[in-house]
Amino acid sequence: MGKVLNGGVDAAVKHYQRGSEYAVTAGGIEIPYHDPRRSPGLARTYQYDPTPGRHVKGGQGFLAASFLPPEEKYNFDDPGQAERDIAGVVDAEMANSVGVCFFADIAMPPGLKPKMLSAVTGVAYSDEQWRKAGLRSFTMRHAFNLREGVNRETNKIADRIVGKPAMKEGPHQGITIDNDKLADQFFQAMGWDPQTLVPAKAKLEELGGLEAVIADLYGK
Repeated sequence: MGKVLNGGVDAAVKHYQRGSEYAVTAGGIEIPYHDPRRSPGLARTYQYDPTPGRHVKGGQGFLAASFLPPEEKYNFDDPGQAERDIAGVVDAEMANSVGVCFFADIAMPPGLKPKMLSAVTGVAYSDEQWRKAGLRSFTMRHAFNLREGVNRETNKIADRIVGKPAMKEGPHQGITIDNDKLADQFFQAMGWDPQTLVPAKAKLEELGGLEAVIADLYGK
């Protein structure tokens, strides 16, 4: 049994042919403590970050969580969600790259992290350079997954954690997250094909420094 469980929840479900209704995973990774039904942006992050099922990745994640019901604070038809999602991706990629704790966002004055990085590297990061650096990091991780066969079909998230169907009682009663709409809005804003998840060549060229990614995805 230990050998089976060493592969994780999904591997155990597959091996024992039971328990799938209780398996709460995203992309084969177990979901952490933070529940998308109280912070809906986590659904997109859990499902489509290149390392899925993690709350310390970019998007509208756990720092945006509150005790308000999602229907009171989240409009799934708001196209502005996608830009806030991308801003969170940039912030997380850069924070994880330079080794700054996410809680620094609570304590640090706005704009301090780029200044810190500039002090260490000697490169003066403008807002645009900071954004492009974060998106390059995210895009390279995503492109690696594409090359290895990860796609929209493999990026599954457990229905249970997004309220499909919604619970009939308890604190999550009646809550369903439209994770597909959140994803579609994000893909459109990122310039990715919504089915293949391949970034548009023009978007890759715009970010700069991604010649190897372009060659992998579009050929030399």
